Amino acid sequence: MANRSTIFASEDLSLPRHGNRPTMANHSSIFASEELSLPRHGNFLSSSVTSNPWDDQDVQRTQTRNQRPARQKSIIDKDRVTIVNPSTAMSHRVNTKLGQFCTEKLLQCKRRLTKLYGRQREIRLLETELNQICNKTNCHHRSLCLIRGLSGEGKTALALSLKDPAERQGAFFVQGKFDLAQIGEPYSGIKAAMRQLCREISQLPRRKLSDQSKKPTLEDLQEAVAEQLDWEMDLLCQVVPELEVLLKPKAGAAETTKSPGPIQKLFLKVSETTSQQQRPSGQSFGSFGSKKTPIKAGFRRQKAVHAADATTTINNYNAKSAGDRLQFAMRQLIRLITGFVPLVLLCDDAQFSDTASLSILKGWITDDTIPSLLMIWTYRSNMVNDNHFVTKTLQEIQEVKDEKKIAIHEIAIGELHQGDVNAMIADILDMPPEQVKELTDTIHHRTHGNVFFVMQYLLSLAQKGLLNYNMGCCQWNWNLQDIRFGSTATDNVVDLMREKLEQSPTARRLLPLAACIGTTFDAQVLQAVMMAADDHPIFLDVLGSDFVLVSNFGVDIDNQLHQLESEGFIEASSKTTFSFLHDKVLEGSISLIPEAKLDYLKYTMGYILLENRESLEALGVEQLTFLLVNLINPKMERLPDEKRMEMFELNWAAAEEAYIAAAFRRSAVYYKAAISLLPERHWETMYDESLYLYTSAAESEMCLGNYDQMKAYSNVVLALDCPIQDKIHVYRIIMDAHMAKAEVQEALNESLSVLESLKFHVPKTMLGPRTLSAIANIKLHKKKWKPDSLRRLPVSTDPVDEAISKLHDTLIMFSMIAWPEAWPLCIIMACRHVIDRGLTRYSAVPFAWMTMIIQNVFMDFQWAKEHAEVTCSLMDKFQNPEIESRISMVLNIFTIHWSAPIQQSGKALTIGYKRGMECCDLDSAFWNAQFINESALYSGTNLALIEKDVESYTKNEMDYKMFKHADCLKSVWQLVLNLRGCSSNTTILTGTAHDEEAALKMLDTSNDLHHLSHLQKDRLFAAAFFGDFEMAADLGLSAIDMICKVLTGQYSTLVARFIVGVGCYEMARQRPKRKKEYIRAATKQRKQIRQWFSMGCPGAQHYALFLDAEHAASKEKVEDAIQFYQRTITLAGRTGYLHDRSLACERLATLYLRMDDMASAKARLIEARDLSEEWGAMKRVELLDNKLKSLF
Repeated sequence: MANRSTIFASEDLSLPRHGNRPTMANHSSIFASEELSLPRHGNFLSSSVTSNPWDDQDVQRTQTRNQRPARQKSIIDKDRVTIVNPSTAMSHRVNTKLGQFCTEKLLQCKRRLTKLYGRQREIRLLETELNQICNKTNCHHRSLCLIRGLSGEGKTALALSLKDPAERQGAFFVQGKFDLAQIGEPYSGIKAAMRQLCREISQLPRRKLSDQSKKPTLEDLQEAVAEQLDWEMDLLCQVVPELEVLLKPKAGAAETTKSPGPIQKLFLKVSETTSQQQRPSGQSFGSFGSKKTPIKAGFRRQKAVHAADATTTINNYNAKSAGDRLQFAMRQLIRLITGFVPLVLLCDDAQFSDTASLSILKGWITDDTIPSLLMIWTYRSNMVNDNHFVTKTLQEIQEVKDEKKIAIHEIAIGELHQGDVNAMIADILDMPPEQVKELTDTIHHRTHGNVFFVMQYLLSLAQKGLLNYNMGCCQWNWNLQDIRFGSTATDNVVDLMREKLEQSPTARRLLPLAACIGTTFDAQVLQAVMMAADDHPIFLDVLGSDFVLVSNFGVDIDNQLHQLESEGFIEASSKTTFSFLHDKVLEGSISLIPEAKLDYLKYTMGYILLENRESLEALGVEQLTFLLVNLINPKMERLPDEKRMEMFELNWAAAEEAYIAAAFRRSAVYYKAAISLLPERHWETMYDESLYLYTSAAESEMCLGNYDQMKAYSNVVLALDCPIQDKIHVYRIIMDAHMAKAEVQEALNESLSVLESLKFHVPKTMLGPRTLSAIANIKLHKKKWKPDSLRRLPVSTDPVDEAISKLHDTLIMFSMIAWPEAWPLCIIMACRHVIDRGLTRYSAVPFAWMTMIIQNVFMDFQWAKEHAEVTCSLMDKFQNPEIESRISMVLNIFTIHWSAPIQQSGKALTIGYKRGMECCDLDSAFWNAQFINESALYSGTNLALIEKDVESYTKNEMDYKMFKHADCLKSVWQLVLNLRGCSSNTTILTGTAHDEEAALKMLDTSNDLHHLSHLQKDRLFAAAFFGDFEMAADLGLSAIDMICKVLTGQYSTLVARFIVGVGCYEMARQRPKRKKEYIRAATKQRKQIRQWFSMGCPGAQHYALFLDAEHAASKEKVEDAIQFYQRTITLAGRTGYLHDRSLACERLATLYLRMDDMASAKARLIEARDLSEEWGAMKRVELLDNKLKSLF
C-alpha cells in the first residue's frame, strides 16, 4: 500500500449498518489514531507507544533492540548467507503486523456469519432428516446422508450447520474426523466421535427427586448400561477409556490405581506351559524391560491372551472373532444410547478412513434395532472411485437399504455461483452487494467459487496489504488494479496455501512440523521438537532462515500458535491441542518439506520425542506411542543401538493396542517392526518374548487373509527345537486358516497330526468295533467313571497334558463334522486321557461331551446329571472362563433338560451366550442363542418376547457371517411370525424371515442333515399348532428318525416325537386304510416318551399323559381319554406349558364334538382360544375363532 499514515489500535469495533457507511474510496487505506503514529521511514517505534495491535512481548523486544546500537545480523537462507540491516527487518515487521491486523479483522467479520451460501436446498434436506429421528412417533428412523464434492467446497460446513438445530431438539451431535496424516491410531475417527459423545453424555442432567420431566438423565443411562451391557463395556473401555462415564459408580468402592504391572504378564500362557528345564536358557522375565516400558495398553489384552488358547470354538479361537466382538459391543452401546437420545454422527473425510472403521459404521446404519440415528458422511468425490472401499461399503449398504429401511440421500455440492459468492463477500465485508460486485468478479474468476478458496484468497489479499480496513471510515478499501497485478492466480488451494504460508515466518517455522504430527497436534509435543531443533541439521535444511529465528529468539510456542490461529491456519481444540483449520492447510504445510527429506525429518522429530517421552507422558500427552512408532519406523535403520529396545517395546505396545481394537492391518505392521528390533540371538536371550511376537504376528496375518505371510511366521516357530506345547498356538492358527478356507478335512488332519506328535494316537481303522469296545470298557470299569472318582482325580503337572487337552475339543468338533464315525470314540478317548493322566484347565470340555454318551447310550439320566455336575465343578475349580460357553452349550442343549424342567435352561444358556461372545467363542455363543429361543418356544413363553429375541439373535449371526447358525434360527423366527399372525402363511415357513421352498431346494443339493433336521422339526411344530395333523403325521413318518438321530439328546426330539404321535393318532381315525401304520408309528413315539418319563425327564410327563389320552381316544375309551386330557391340561398349566395346555383343550374339544357334547366342546374351544391369546399366537386365535363361528 502507498501512503500509510497511522494505525488505530482497536480490538473489535462494531461496524455501521450499510446505510450509514461512508462512500468507498479506491485509494490506499488511511488509518486514524489518537495515540499511535507510524513514521513512513526510519525508526520502528518511539518509546511513547501506549497501545498497539500486536502482542506485548514483540513490542518489548522491539523497544529493547532500539535502545542498542544498530548492528548487522546474518540471516541464514537456504541457499546463501545474506547480510540484513536490523532497521530493514523492523520495517518488514511493520508491514507484517499491518497485514496481520487486517487478517484478524477479516476473520472476525467471517466468524460473525451465521449462514451458508448457496446451500439452502441441502440444509432443508438435512433438517428434514433430523426432524425424522427426533420425531417420537417415528423413533426407529435411520438415515445416511452422503455429502460429496471437491476439497474446499464446504462439505464439513454444510454438515456442521445441523449442530445447533440438533442440540435445540435434544439430540447428540458428534463428529469423527479421519486423519489425512494417518498417524496409525486404530479407528481414530470413530474414537474421536466416541470421545465427543462421552463429553455430551457427561453434560446430561443429574436425576432429581423433585424433577418430574421425562428427559433422560445421566443416571438413567448408567442404569441401562449396567443392566444391558456386561463384557461389552469392559471391552469398549479398553478401546475408549472415556466411556467409563457410562459406568455406574459403585457405592463404597475404594479407588484403586491401575498399574501396568510387569511385562511378563503377557506371557502367562508360555510360563504355564513351558518348564524352565525345557525352555532354552536365556534372559529371565525380571531382567527384561525398563522403567519406560509402555505396554500399558498391552496388559488389557491379558484376557484375550488366555482366550487365544481356549479350545472353545469350532473355528477355535481366532482374532477375527475379536474384531466381531468389538463391532458387536459398539453396536450394542449405540443401540442403547440412541434409545434414550437421538444421535447425529458426522464422519468427516471418509475417504481417509480404513475398512475396519467403515465396517463398524456400516454395522450401525444397517442394524434396524438401532433407533434414531442420522449418519452423515463427507468425502472428496475426486478421491473416491469405483474401486475405493468407501464406494464398496456404500454399495453394500444400498443392497440392504429397503430390507433394513434405511433412508439414503446423496448430496453433491459444487462451486458457488457468482451471486452466492457476491452475497458472502458482501456479508464478510459488511457492505452492500453492489459495492463489492467488481471485487467479487475478480475473486470468483480466480477461485471458481470454491468456498474455502474464496476465504483464503481474501485473507491473502489482506495479508499482502491489498485489502485494508480503514478505521476512520470503518470500511474496507481496495484497489482492483493492484489486486489484479499484485496477486498471483493459482491453480488450486494447495498452491495458494503454500504461497500464504511462505509469507508467514511463523507458519513456515511451525506448521510443516505440526503437519508431520497429524491433523490434530499437541503444543507440548511441538515445543519439545522446537527446543531441540538446534542440535539437528535437518531442521536447517528444511526450515532455512526460520531455523535461525528459532535459535535466536527462543521458543515461544504458545503465542506463535495463537498467532497462527489469528491468521486462520489452525484452531484451538483445547488448552494445548490444536487442529488444522482445513485439510488443505495441512497439505500446503507438508508441501513445504522436500519429499526426499520428509521421512528423515519425521524420524528426527520422532527421535527428539523419544528422548523426551517421560516428560511428555508426565504432562499427559495422549497417543504418544502411535505417534512415535509412525514417525520413527520408516527410518528404523538410523536408530542407535541404545534406543532399539525402547522402540521394540513401543511397537509391541502399539501392536497390542491395535490387536485389542481388531485393527489387524496395523497390528501386523507393528508386530513386524517389533520383530525386526529383536536382538540377533533373541531366541536364546528373549525366548518367551520372541515366541509371543511371532505367534501374534502370524495370527494378525491370518486374520487379514495373508496366508503366505502367516505361514512364514509360523514356520519360524515350527522349526524351533523347543517343546511341542510352545507350538500349539501356532498349530491352532494354521487350523483356523484351514477353517477360514472351508478346509475342514485339512483342519482335522492337522489336529490329528499334532496329537500324534504329542503321543496321543487316534485309530483310523475298525472304528465301529473299537467304539463298542470302549463303551463295554466303561461298563466294565464303571467305578472309574463315577462322580466321586472323577472329583478325586489329581491335577496333572505335565505341560504336555495341558497341550493335549487344548486340542481335544478341536478334535471332537472337527470329527463331528468331517469324521462322524469316529466322533464317539474321540470323546471317550479324550476322557480316558484325563482319567489316566490327570486334570488340566481344559478337562471339563471332553467330560461335558461325555454326558451325551452316558445319556444316549447308557440311557441313565441320573448318571448323566451327576456327570454334568462334575463337569461344572471342574470348570469352577480351574476358573477358566473361555470354556464356559462350550460347556453351557453341551450341558444345557443335550443333557440337563432330561433331569430338570426346560424352563430352567434359559438363564444358563443366556450366560453361556454372553460368555461365548466375551471370549470370542462365536460358535458356542450362537448355538446357545439357538436354544435360548427354542427352549423359550417349547416352554410356552409369550411369543411377542420370543419374536424380539429371535430377530435380534438372527441378525447378530448374519452380521458375524455365522450363516449356518442363522439358517437354523431363521425357521424358528418364521415359525414365531406365523403363530403371531405376521405372515399370511400358517404351516408353510415362508415370509420375511425365511423361505421354506428355497431352503428345501438348497438342502436337497447340500445334504446338510443338521440344517434339514432343524427345519423339519419346526415344520412339525407349525403343523400341530395350526391343526394340520395330516402334515404332522406324514412328515413325521418320513423325518422323525433323521431328526432323532441328528439332533440326538436335544429337547426338540421329545417335542417332535410328541407331535408325530398326536398326528398319527388323529390320522389313524381319519384314514382307516392306513390305521395300522399310523397306530404303529404313534405307539412307538408314545412308548419312547413314556420311557423318558419313567427315567425322570420332567418335560416328558405331560406329553406322556397327552399321548395316553390320544391312545385311549383311538381305542374309543372315551372316559379314560377325557380323564387323561384333563390331567394333561392341569399338569401343563401347573408347569407353565401354556401352548401345550391350549392344544390339549382343543383336542379334548374335538373329542367332545365326536360325542355331540356341544356345550363342553364350546367351553374347551374358548379356553383353547384364550390360552392361545395369552401365549401370543394370534393366528391360532383367528383359526379357533373361525372354528367357533362355524360350529356355534
